[in-house]
Amino acid sequence: MPRELDRADLSALARPGDTVFVAGGTAEPTAILAEWREARCLNGVTLTGLQLPGLNDLSPSDFGDTCRYRANFLSPGLRRSLANDAVDLMPMHHAAYYAWLAKTAPVNLAVFQVAPPDRDGLCNLGPCTDLLPAILSRSDVQLVAQLNQRLPACRDGVTVPLDRLDAVYRADTALPEFRIDGGDPAPGISENAARLVDDGTTVQIGIGKLPDQVLSRLTERRRLTLHGGTVTASALALLEQGAATRIVAGVALGDEAFYARVAAVLGMEFRPVMVTHGVTVLSRIEQFVAINTALEVDLFGQANCEVAGGKLRAGFGGINDFLRAAQNSSGGRSVLMLPASRIVARIGNPGLVSIQRGDVDTVVTEHGMADLRGRSMQERAAALIAIAAPDRRTDLETGWKQLRDRLA
Repeated sequence: MPRELDRADLSALARPGDTVFVAGGTAEPTAILAEWREARCLNGVTLTGLQLPGLNDLSPSDFGDTCRYRANFLSPGLRRSLANDAVDLMPMHHAAYYAWLAKTAPVNLAVFQVAPPDRDGLCNLGPCTDLLPAILSRSDVQLVAQLNQRLPACRDGVTVPLDRLDAVYRADTALPEFRIDGGDPAPGISENAARLVDDGTTVQIGIGKLPDQVLSRLTERRRLTLHGGTVTASALALLEQGAATRIVAGVALGDEAFYARVAAVLGMEFRPVMVTHGVTVLSRIEQFVAINTALEVDLFGQANCEVAGGKLRAGFGGINDFLRAAQNSSGGRSVLMLPASRIVARIGNPGLVSIQRGDVDTVVTEHGMADLRGRSMQERAAALIAIAAPDRRTDLETGWKQLRDRLA
């Protein structure tokens, strides 16, 4: 059975030179992290794991002057530390990051939280099963769990045997919460994107206000499956109202009342990244429509999802896993949506290209949809200009002519 820890034990868990996996989402071990912040005991330690913007907000400087973080995605806290050279950002797709954690990442210790064991001695991971199974598959990592009675056990989720854990710390703390502000700043975008979703479609959709607005427009559809990295209240509503029959996700985004609902509902499946993002699973899905957002799309059809105002704001995470799977799906669509004002002649720096021009077949703005499938470069540019902001179309046409002439 695992060793029972008290507060005094927590500051000695990690030593200089260690790499520690810190679970994100609702699996974030908030009580352990609070003790580490107070003690500032992680000097010389590298942390890794997924920090979800709006839900998790760790900064390595909170835990020690020489603590570092290694990640493939940026939260606000990690962005602040990036400027201080305390974050190592890996340009790695989410499925590849999962494989790295499972096989070659130099992780010594993992900290996370679980629900208390059931009658069979199984601890449920709750509504966050994305990356942790990669760590649980290894035999060379010390596993330390916060046992939290406030974490709901999911009806159809992932469990770990209590005796598989090396140590536990009992603390009932509030779960990290996520909120999406209401309103739809450009209702035409979500309306146009929703037209791409037919009855019987499997939909993957990104995180944020605009993706949630698309979901809210699908209530009249039937036999939908939602398959992706996250589940929000708008997605759960489609299941509860009968528009969707099944949701497969790795992380729930909401408040504690939502976590309890999503953990108990029939048809909700929490799965690891190898299922939610894995090419083997995704390649078997027909009518797979992946709908995501971008910061910029240029007239070649390539996109920037990471840099705004000249500063790194995110990482491409799992977006490319989904877009490429959708292109390989029979009846699938690979979709990016954004305000028309963000269509540009060319993304300024090739290093800012998050999505290659061949990985997107549909771009949606409030002015319509550009179907890029089977089109030449010239035809793609014309289609994108046609859905750009009207007052910028002349400049885009001029910019495209200059680009085309230089390439000829």
